[in-house]
Amino acid sequence: MIPRTLALSLALVFVGCGKDDEDEAKTAYPEFVEQVLSGKIGGKAWSFVAGAIATPAADDASPSWDVTLVSTAKENICSEFLPSAPDKLKVIFGIDGATLAVGKKDLGFGTDSQTITLVDGNVEPTMNSIAVEGFVEVTAIAVDQVQAKMVAHVDDADTVNGTFTMTKCCAKDGDKFNREVCKE
Repeated sequence: MIPRTLALSLALVFVGCGKDDEDEAKTAYPEFVEQVLSGKIGGKAWSFVAGAIATPAADDASPSWDVTLVSTAKENICSEFLPSAPDKLKVIFGIDGATLAVGKKDLGFGTDSQTITLVDGNVEPTMNSIAVEGFVEVTAIAVDQVQAKMVAHVDDADTVNGTFTMTKCCAKDGDKFNREVCKE
């Protein structure tokens, strides 16, 4: 009787030591590809052309660096970058904190992660697909630019992957709704 109980106990231990489904879910997104940020939004092909990252307002109780990435050229991205920009397909998200730093943030729900929104304004009502699989990583910061890379995956119809450089936009004369390229 003891050998049978021992064998059953060992079998349960080995079954319990398998790979956790939660671990698999964390890496279920596509592998990062070194390319200009591109993919699909709402099932339509999308490629990054311009982007802006706005400094948080000095008086903001919960500071966030607001990001808008679009597939059309902009003459003055800082004055046109708002998430309400007329571009029908875009990627928007925020990076929490008063100070921007180089580093990687995994996507997901929770205190140590964030989400990225892939916006399809070609449908009524606008479809906001929330990516919780992937990552965003700030790789370099200059006075007037921020370089980054990301994988943001919802499903095969909503997924973007690659690198991008955003224009860093500061409040002009302290007015957070009037922005210009950062100079210092």
